[in-house]
Amino acid sequence: MNDNAQALALPEGSVRAIIALSMLVIFLMLSVYLYSDQARNYVPQTLHGISQEQVNAIPKEQIIEGPTKEKPTPAASGSATGKSPSFSLTILPRSQVSADFAQQIFTSISTMVISIAAFYFGTRAVASARSAATSSEPVVTSVDPPTAAWGSDLASLKICGSGFDNPSVVKFVKDGRELIIRDITSNPTKIVGTLPDLTSDLIGHWSCIVVNGDGGAAAPLQNAFEVTGPKSPPGSPP
Repeated sequence: MNDNAQALALPEGSVRAIIALSMLVIFLMLSVYLYSDQARNYVPQTLHGISQEQVNAIPKEQIIEGPTKEKPTPAASGSATGKSPSFSLTILPRSQVSADFAQQIFTSISTMVISIAAFYFGTRAVASARSAATSSEPVVTSVDPPTAAWGSDLASLKICGSGFDNPSVVKFVKDGRELIIRDITSNPTKIVGTLPDLTSDLIGHWSCIVVNGDGGAAAPLQNAFEVTGPKSPPGSPP
């Protein structure tokens, strides 16, 4: 939500994926509709007086009723003794136009799927390569509060700056020692965390270091935070 560069507050690449999927679904629905409409543009046909050889030549998947042997008429039986019997049957002829159209649809869908996959995954690969080549450059400008007395716990320590991107390391360093900031939440300009257990041996000035999740590190802000001695109660001698 804090990244104005992303459309609809979605992760990078989400809109490209939605567009690619929508194009594919719409094209599939339109293709199925056109093919079904084209396939219904023929009606069953009933054939009469065909021979056994002709029946055998018709594909079985096209025959929906029959074959039925026809009774010879008296005139035909008297004049054509020994003639082979004839048959009648009902067929649903296959539309060659629909078959050709289905083949074209399959070829087009295959080409479209390959193109979309190549574009989508190719774009993601280029984006990943760019992000790997150029890491972020966070900058630390201030720490609030800048001081804290030893023995206290900072429940809301704020680090201000720019370029913070899912920081993985937030800490103060001094003379090889580290104070790790815990329970951090962040946006591009601010990090909030806790710093417990400030003991007396931590008194002094500390530098602040921030490392983003992609490895980009900020230059240490020198003397950004100081651990001081305990505050004297009111009325006590200095």
